[in-house]
Amino acid sequence: MYIIFILLIVTNGLVADEPQSKIQGLKLCKRNEEFLNTCIQSSIESIKPHLAKGYPADKLPPFEPYRMDVFEISNDDFNERERFMEISISGLTNYNISQFNMSSRDLEQMNFVAYFPRITMSAIYDTNSRSTDTPTENSRQPMIGEFNGVRAVIRIDNERIIKIPKIGTTVTYLRVKTVLVKLSIQHFVTYVGDQKKNYRIAETINNIVFRRWRARIDEIMFHIERHASKLIKDAASSIFDDFSMFLLLPTHHP
Repeated sequence: MYIIFILLIVTNGLVADEPQSKIQGLKLCKRNEEFLNTCIQSSIESIKPHLAKGYPADKLPPFEPYRMDVFEISNDDFNERERFMEISISGLTNYNISQFNMSSRDLEQMNFVAYFPRITMSAIYDTNSRSTDTPTENSRQPMIGEFNGVRAVIRIDNERIIKIPKIGTTVTYLRVKTVLVKLSIQHFVTYVGDQKKNYRIAETINNIVFRRWRARIDEIMFHIERHASKLIKDAASSIFDDFSMFLLLPTHHP
């Protein structure tokens, strides 16, 4: 779900000269745009090809596919954990923004609704439910997942702060206060284990994993939403620290 937090970076790309030269084809918006929400929504849509390639200069990785080394969900009460390694995710740039709105033209509150028709994932899944420092070879199984109809609702609350770069000069910036993410998935299917080598063992592992996930689906979704919220906040903060309100929403096109 990494694409969610990158959408904010794209939105904040409504800067004058520098981002336009970096990202050819990005639709720019100005503060007094009559239909500003619609303009920003179009801007987010226009950036898909660039997100797929990534931005090495800005330390943004490619998103087709997006790769992670490890993602872990722990349950301290029952000494359980779900660990995924060598993760590769595809379909994150095939999104549609069905809604985008702001509480004001100063970006103090932003709301997204992003829809992903199909997201696929491959990983190494640690089937050992007991917490250990490192997974054993026997507990590692290949995993493939397919998630259809993923809907992400994102709310970002910001506050305005005043900086004084030099005496007699004030500049307004934004600071991220809170980020809320709510995810829903219409349908998903996962396969754990090597189906070709030993179908019976793979089927047994899948049944165990399915029962575990079914019992903990709300908790798993909560961890993913919290992880996404933190990453969005970090990404937004890095943008807001660099660009003032004047640059984020210029009053005219360059």
